[in-house]
Amino acid sequence: MEWIEGPSVREYLSDSLEMDTSDLKGLGAGVQTLMEKIGGTVGKLHDIDVVHGDLTTSNLMLREQKLDNTPKEGHLERLHDVVLIDFGLGQVSTSDEDKAVDLYVLERAFLSTHPKASALFNTILEAYKRSSIGSTIVLRRLQEVRLRGRKRSMIG
Repeated sequence: MEWIEGPSVREYLSDSLEMDTSDLKGLGAGVQTLMEKIGGTVGKLHDIDVVHGDLTTSNLMLREQKLDNTPKEGHLERLHDVVLIDFGLGQVSTSDEDKAVDLYVLERAFLSTHPKASALFNTILEAYKRSSIGSTIVLRRLQEVRLRGRKRSMIG
């Protein structure tokens, strides 16, 4: 067990969106980079055939790392690593369907928790596409899962 020092992605996004809900572009490169890291992290997870089972922004934590101790304009330059927690529903699976359902659960959780930031989810999918070897098939399956509107495969 390890204590992850830092906010959940849910808390981070809620705070960020509270500041400026009128213009998502105004959120800056930090949120955009975070979305890319989330997509990349999930892509790497799926490439090793691990399915989280409960991907939500509450199960994605941010661990802050100092990049440079030299103050720049009165603050330290910082980087956030995305850390996945709560693998209680996780499983090892080579199934593209399971991976697509994982993404679907994340999408539904993201859109219900952060509806004003729905456009940001596309950044997650783009990063997933770039980082995951099997992304083409999984993303095609995601479209099928969306059409069915199911959150979990009833097979096996």
